[in-house]
Amino acid sequence: MKNKSSVAMRAISDPPKTVQVAQQPEEFAKLIVLAVTSPGIDQAFEDARDWYNDRRDKFMADVARAMSEL
Repeated sequence: MKNKSSVAMRAISDPPKTVQVAQQPEEFAKLIVLAVTSPGIDQAFEDARDWYNDRRDKFMADVARAMSEL
């Protein structure tokens, strides 16, 4: 990851390799092109999907636990 200072990335210490932070629109466009043309992109996207699913499941479990403790 290029820059961890973005507000969007706060408290996310282990993003998948496909996650990059762009400060400018031109940089954002370049990063998209780089991502979709990189070798091994299918595996990287699969890893990112798994990372997302794990985070979602943990979040939902945390919310359910918090609600049950009310």
